[in-house]
Amino acid sequence: MTVNSPEVIKGIEAYKAVYDLDVIPKGADAATYRRMFWEGKIAMNVDNGGVAAIFHQNSPNLPFAAAPSPFPTPAQGLIMTMLSINANTKHKDAAVTFLKWALEPENQQGLQKAMGTIVGTVTQYSAEDLAAQPWLTVYDKQVETAVPQLVMGLETKTPEIQQIVLESVLKVLQGGENPKDAMDAAQRLIERRVLRR
Repeated sequence: MTVNSPEVIKGIEAYKAVYDLDVIPKGADAATYRRMFWEGKIAMNVDNGGVAAIFHQNSPNLPFAAAPSPFPTPAQGLIMTMLSINANTKHKDAAVTFLKWALEPENQQGLQKAMGTIVGTVTQYSAEDLAAQPWLTVYDKQVETAVPQLVMGLETKTPEIQQIVLESVLKVLQGGENPKDAMDAAQRLIERRVLRR
C-alpha cells in the first residue's frame, strides 16, 4: 500500500487546484452545504448516495438530478454497510430471522423507497418510483464500477489509515504543505503506526 504514489499525489494536486478556486463553501459542515444546495445557494453537490433523499425530503419540489461520477475513471468508492450479529447476543436466532426478513424483496423495496437510495439487494422500480426518485437508475449504474473503500488486506486498519490520509490532505489544502511531502509523511506514519514496520 502506497499513499504516496505518483497517482495519489497527482490526484491531491488536482483536488488542491479546485479547492484554491474558491468555488466551494470552505469550512461548511455537511448539513450546511446540503441545505445551501436545496436553498439554491450552490449549483452542484458531490456527495454520497443517500444525499438525494435528504434533498428530496427537505425540498420535495426541488428539481435536481444525479449524474455519474465526473472523474476520468468510472471507478469510485463504495461505502459498505455491515449487517452483523454480535457473537455474545442471547438472541442470535431472532437476529438471523430479522436479517432474513429485512432482505426479502418486498422489504428491500420499502427500505429503498424510504431511504431514497440503493439498498443491499437489487430492487425493481415502478414508473411511479422513478418519477419520484429519478436518481436511482444513476446510482444503480454507478454500483457496477464501485470499489469498496477498504484497504485490501488491511480492512480492520482502514479507519486508522483513512484518518492519517485525511489529516495529510488537510495539511495540503489548508496548510499549504507540498502534496508529495505530506503524502511521504503519511506513508511513513502508516508504516510506523499501523503496519508496525
